[in-house]
Amino acid sequence: MTFDELCSLAGNGKPLPRSALSLERVAYRGLAWLYHAYRRGAFSKDEAAEEKEALRREYEDARKKRRTT
Repeated sequence: MTFDELCSLAGNGKPLPRSALSLERVAYRGLAWLYHAYRRGAFSKDEAAEEKEALRREYEDARKKRRTT
């Protein structure tokens, strides 16, 4: 799954498919928590965007490493 697909699922409160890989599950949980915390006011819009970008970088880096091993 792409990071944007994970964002869409997590942001809309939809479940992750059973076929999701462990890396996708971790990213999804991080995104779901981030969306929840943002909605509760724990983060400003800018802070949430920074956190989301950090998650994106980590996810993409991990996917690249997984493909090369």
